[in-house]
Amino acid sequence: MNKVQIAVLSAAFAAVVFLMCLPRVVVENNTNLGKTEKNQTTADKTDQNATDPETTEHHSPVSESAQQAIDLLRQKFFDTTDAKSKKEVLDSLTQVYRAANLFDSAAHYLSLYAKQTQQTPDYLRAADGYFEAFGFAVNPQKNTLLAENARAMYEQVLKAEPKNHSAKVRYALTFTVSQQPMNAVRYLREVLTDDPSNQEALFQLGVLSIQSGQYDKAVERFKALLAKYPNDQNARLNLGISLANLGKKDLALKELDAVLKTASDTLVKLEAQRLADELRQ
Repeated sequence: MNKVQIAVLSAAFAAVVFLMCLPRVVVENNTNLGKTEKNQTTADKTDQNATDPETTEHHSPVSESAQQAIDLLRQKFFDTTDAKSKKEVLDSLTQVYRAANLFDSAAHYLSLYAKQTQQTPDYLRAADGYFEAFGFAVNPQKNTLLAENARAMYEQVLKAEPKNHSAKVRYALTFTVSQQPMNAVRYLREVLTDDPSNQEALFQLGVLSIQSGQYDKAVERFKALLAKYPNDQNARLNLGISLANLGKKDLALKELDAVLKTASDTLVKLEAQRLADELRQ
């Protein structure tokens, strides 16, 4: 039996409970993901005066009305000095950028604002913005740069809120494309030391086991997760994937069929159906 393909979640990225980029299951023929890959360079993660990525690299075309809105709001962002008004402009600008799938440009302005205010909630918003862009990026170099930017913002958050486990999980995952990938496991384990039932950390450790080909360990981790959170159908789907890769077809199908019966997420159900059909061939 061929190894079951592990796909990456793209659609509804921001709406997923775990907001994680590694891995989430999707339908393979997702056309929106390609549209989000704009051949642009991420802004420098430390220089507040870093150049907007949109002005330095070619983008896939955006509508004329969207570009006009971006130009206007970008100028207003730099011209506005009142903090409350500047935040309102920022909110509008990032909304337009995200609607145009320019996630790293949105994150760039979030980071500029955070560096001005130096407030933890603003650093967190910028970190999540870069993390979202990181999850969509396909180009390896761009993916690494976005992860670095997210990591720098999360570091600011964790200095102020070391017990922010959600931020620490995402911080950990930025290391998966770094020169120190084992730091991802290290920081996830730190979260679990502090909070043994942390759902995000448990899930991502299982995912990392899949990615490293340690399917026995992945099965153990997803079973442990489901013992605590039996309604986590994404974990159940990944358990099915792990069992399939171990050649345990009947057990894998049992988990996949359970996902098909109970999951509410359309993407999860579609992937479970695809894998189940493949195993039954």
